[in-house]
Order: sequence, then structure tokens, then C-alpha cells
Amino acid sequence: MAVYNAMTETFDEVILFDNKPALFTNARIDRNTVPHGYYAYDLRHGDRGNAVEIARFVGANHFGTVITRDPIKVPSDGQRMKSRDLNFAGGDSRDMKSFMEKYPPIAKPPKSHER
Repeated sequence: MAVYNAMTETFDEVILFDNKPALFTNARIDRNTVPHGYYAYDLRHGDRGNAVEIARFVGANHFGTVITRDPIKVPSDGQRMKSRDLNFAGGDSRDMKSFMEKYPPIAKPPKSHER
């Protein structure tokens, strides 16, 4: 099973779950190449060839990989998807670097050491 570098792939920009910008590729992405502050998930296809599940890793029936700047709460056994949960409409082709410029990672507030 070949895996690819997130920094050298070309992706389609998509929208997940009505509001999360993401990158999509049919390839399997090496998680070690995804920049800090971004999250990768695999999509599983159903019998009709459409994405039906999002998971941290998919071994069989791999539909593609999505990368987001927002974490998605995914149960350990995956989360079912509806056809409208993955929207390709109007998405541009782009690389990881241009996605990072358009959607910088969300800065987390520093932890307070006060008691």
C-alpha cells in the first residue's frame, strides 16, 4: 500500500460537514508528512462508490484522504457520512502550502499557570 507526502500532492479543496474547509485526494497520505496544526482522515467508500464513512485510518475500501485544520471528533470505529457531507462544488485544485496560507492553523491559547 503506497502512501504519499502531503507536501508534494495536489488536492481538491472541498467542504466537509457544511462548514469545514478541507483538502481531498484519492491517495493515501503519510500522516508524518501532514504539518503540525492540521489533521488527516481517511474516507471509506460504500457499494455504490461514494464516501460513506470518515475514520482515522481505513484499510479496505479506501475512497480518499482529507486534511483539515479543524479536528473532527471521530469515534474509534469511524463515523458514518451522508452524500452531502463531502462537497466538491467550487473547489479549486491546490497544494498543502497554498491551503495553509488560505487557512492558517488555529492558534491555541497558551495554558495559564495561575492557580
